[in-house]
Amino acid sequence: MGRQVSEVDSEAQTENKFSRKEARCTAESSRCRSDEESRYIDNENYNSRYKLEDIRVALNNIYHSKCAFCEQKIEQYHIEHYRPKNIYYWLAFSWDNLIIACPKCNENKGDNFPTQVTEIATIIQETDINLQSHLYNQHEQPYLINPETTDPIGYISFSKDGNIDSDEPRFYYTIRRCKINRTYLNDERKNIIDSFRKNLNAEKLIHTDKSQFINTCAALYRAFVREATDETYSFLAFRKFAIDNWLSEEIKAALG
Repeated sequence: MGRQVSEVDSEAQTENKFSRKEARCTAESSRCRSDEESRYIDNENYNSRYKLEDIRVALNNIYHSKCAFCEQKIEQYHIEHYRPKNIYYWLAFSWDNLIIACPKCNENKGDNFPTQVTEIATIIQETDINLQSHLYNQHEQPYLINPETTDPIGYISFSKDGNIDSDEPRFYYTIRRCKINRTYLNDERKNIIDSFRKNLNAEKLIHTDKSQFINTCAALYRAFVREATDETYSFLAFRKFAIDNWLSEEIKAALG
């Protein structure tokens, strides 16, 4: 959980949009047919339209082969709809409604999409249907976080055992709906801080001179920060939280 539009290079965004132009045109007839039927037509002919190769490549480049919700690296992923296609059938082929999700998060999310406003928005405007998510969000105020547009920093917290939590209602709901506290994910996050600690202790055994060890600690810290700012790495939210809350105390403990 945690990728933001503001983090995407504007040039890359433009490239992704143009790379999908043909696919969007191909899918438009399917969207119109769904509108006529007042439902999503759930068969392979229609399902394949938002799974075209150029769409997959564009989304994969944006999310760096990571699940939008749990941030783990994934080889097999689903092109998922932030707003469920079985409810918002007219948005099934809309670019800004598509995200990448791992099979578990996708399964846990399902068609669950509670909103603070009871009625479902059916916004029809002159603007491009591929760029209307913010209008729906303003009207409906959904509980499920859109990880592509919502910055989690300041809203989520972690423990050293990898557990994630939030006092903010929407993040709290998303964490539990997608089960981002799954044992596997907690263990993978925990391994990040554990590995940093193990590296510190290993270097301490090597360096008998304290000044050399201090320089090594600084190098390990810088390496951790580089990884936390590299979009290709998994669990960036956890890494950034670790920098703000734990790394200094881990280094102090190693220095004795």
